[in-house]
Amino acid sequence: MATPLPSRPAGVTVLAALALIVALFALFAAFAIFAAGALAGAAVNSSSLVALGAAGGVLVLAYALFAAAVAWGLFARRRWAWYACVGLAALNVVFGLLTLLGAAFVGGLAQLVLAGVAAWYLLSPPVQRWFGVAYAPPWTYRERAVRPPGST
Repeated sequence: MATPLPSRPAGVTVLAALALIVALFALFAAFAIFAAGALAGAAVNSSSLVALGAAGGVLVLAYALFAAAVAWGLFARRRWAWYACVGLAALNVVFGLLTLLGAAFVGGLAQLVLAGVAAWYLLSPPVQRWFGVAYAPPWTYRERAVRPPGST
């Protein structure tokens, strides 16, 4: 008889739902960028603005598809989705620090705190076990096997 799968941690469900919301907003933003590029290009009769809007829209659309795939991967318990979320959380920590250096102190602090909490949660042992990620930080203490004297 197969053992039942453990239930999904609540935080993973929250992160997956947030990734899905980000994907929907990015999809909306991609179409807005497509439209803005087309309208600006038509207003000043410039094909380079249309191309710029198209390129920006394609990049944001690719990000929307990536965010949707990560949301699905988190719901479906895919290991690659855990790695993608940890990588995105690390990038957001870096961007939060860079934003702190700029003029937006409150926004940078909020981004830094949220990304730090997400990274801390994803690196917690129960979440790692649920995703099947064998991660042990180098500072983890492991007892060494002691051999009795005279044995080889």
